[in-house]
Order: sequence, then C-alpha cells, then structure tokens
Amino acid sequence: MGTPLSEPGPGHEVAFGDNRRLWDAWTAVHREIVTALVEAGLRIERLEEHPELAWGADFLVESAPGSGTFILPSGTSGSLPLAFSLLATRPG
Repeated sequence: MGTPLSEPGPGHEVAFGDNRRLWDAWTAVHREIVTALVEAGLRIERLEEHPELAWGADFLVESAPGSGTFILPSGTSGSLPLAFSLLATRPG
C-alpha cells in the first residue's frame, strides 16, 4: 500500500482529491500513535495498512455481499489505506 508517513503518491490523489487536510490527518494519526508507543518504551515490530474497514462509510462499498467488510468502489484508481494494524512489544 505504500509508506504511511510519506507524501501522497500517484493514485492517492484520486481518493483524497484536493483535500490536503485529509491526507495530513491520516499521516498525523500514524505519527501520533507510533510516537506515543515509542515514547512509552515500546518497540514497533510491525505496522501494516489495510484496504478495507469492518464498517461502512458513504464513499465505501461492501467487498462482497454479506461480508461485513468495506472497500473503495471498483474502478477507483490508486489506493488508499483505510485502516492499519500494528504490533508493539516492550523490550526486555
């Protein structure tokens, strides 16, 4: 999906349009969570972005009928991480 803290790359502009604040908010979420965990003495083992959500939004469609997961509509060019997961451990 691309690096979470990078500038919007090719394709992201389709999902974000001209709304720079939305991109800044998404990267701020990553930055704040990762920074808080590191400052708490945790080590980030894995950070993964996901193209689906477990709940809907106005701009998403269900990935398959009855699946309960929601994605960007087909035909949307580019990609947009809709969620992320991470694994952090306490050293020692």
